[in-house]
Amino acid sequence: MVCNVGFAECIKGDCIDGKGTYKWTSGKRAGDKYLGQFKDSKMHGQGTYTYLNGDRYIGYFKNGREHGDGFFKSTEQGTSYVGQFEDGFIHGRGVFELANGKKYIGQFKYGTITGQGTMLHTDGTVDIGIFKDGKLIERRY
Repeated sequence: MVCNVGFAECIKGDCIDGKGTYKWTSGKRAGDKYLGQFKDSKMHGQGTYTYLNGDRYIGYFKNGREHGDGFFKSTEQGTSYVGQFEDGFIHGRGVFELANGKKYIGQFKYGTITGQGTMLHTDGTVDIGIFKDGKLIERRY
């Protein structure tokens, strides 16, 4: 089934209610590709979204957005995240690693490091405690 809606097209499978491959041909998502499950013509269920620049998300979707457990790797920035997503945001528990090796393990709230967690710095120091907007606000040992 090939379904073309002007800015994207289903190039393989069933991109309405099933499993298929969808590729964006124009607009801000031009060159991006999704392989996975669909429901009501939206990404829904397990799938892989590959951006034109090589970034990739592998995990679950709900109503067209990342939702549930997933893995995101940015080839441009050299960062990676494995953990929970909600409504398209990093949200819940997860592990975020920067290109320089710095790593945060803990809670996130709608894309920011917020909640209890552990920050492992590249110099070997460790911060354990409560974070808000990416900053340690209460140290715990």
